[in-house]
Amino acid sequence: MYIKDIDRDEIRSGFLVSVTRKRIWEKEIEMLTVLDDICRRHDIRWFSAYGTLLGAVRHHGFVPWDDDVDVFMLRPDYERFCKIAIEEIKEPFYWDNWHHTGRFLLYSKIRDSRTTAWEHDLPLEYHQGMFIDIFPLDDAPDGVQEGRGLISAVVELFIAMTQPDAMNNMIAKGQNRLSESALRHFMTEKAVDKFADIETLLANHFGKSRQVNFTGYEMQGTENPWKAMPREAFQEVEYMPFEMIEVPVPAGYDEVLTRTYGDYHKFVRGEAGGCAHLGTEMSPDISYIEYGQRIRGISG
Repeated sequence: MYIKDIDRDEIRSGFLVSVTRKRIWEKEIEMLTVLDDICRRHDIRWFSAYGTLLGAVRHHGFVPWDDDVDVFMLRPDYERFCKIAIEEIKEPFYWDNWHHTGRFLLYSKIRDSRTTAWEHDLPLEYHQGMFIDIFPLDDAPDGVQEGRGLISAVVELFIAMTQPDAMNNMIAKGQNRLSESALRHFMTEKAVDKFADIETLLANHFGKSRQVNFTGYEMQGTENPWKAMPREAFQEVEYMPFEMIEVPVPAGYDEVLTRTYGDYHKFVRGEAGGCAHLGTEMSPDISYIEYGQRIRGISG
């Protein structure tokens, strides 16, 4: 067991934590231990991220109104982990990466096939077990070593792959920064075969900026909810209690959390009573396969 008193409801920080929520946490920590075991054996560094980092520092466990687990890896470690995970992660766990699904995600997931985290806007054939998210940290603009050009290049390649009509319009209006021949190449090749080139681009430009961030958020520009973080904050690792295990946090966690949440000591409950994934139906007991069969039966 990774969660204390898993069989009873509990009030934490004024929030009612139900047995169901605790059992969801239990499954998520189990996946986290799978990741940690692989990383320890292969000397790969990872860090708690976002709400998981906040929970480790402020609560020594989950933020009571949080229901997910997030992980950071610097790009070189992420690339190594992705190659190893293909062989290392076995049932009942599943490695959810663009190699497997064809979904154009700039991050990866470890899923549990025995559970459900159902998103109704995804195709029925997708793996929809509960998951933990693994976010690679790439160079981000810092005003000194300008990274905006890198982000713009990734955005253009992403549009060329996924929205060729939109890219045609950009080319016609002269709004593209990359060469038209390069973009046309991305538009004509199979998108899933070219997605690796985006990750190669990010890997080749890693280490030139004083700041890092998940590129998926940097691509949002001014609408980006998560601010870039100093690279030096991730140079060293500390360990903190998290429920009944310990998790690694960046030594510069105070700066990371301040950039992300501002006054992170102040309690701010999430939306919808503390569900991090709005609209996602979660069960630690029912497999996504069984749930999908029921959905098909109702829709059929």
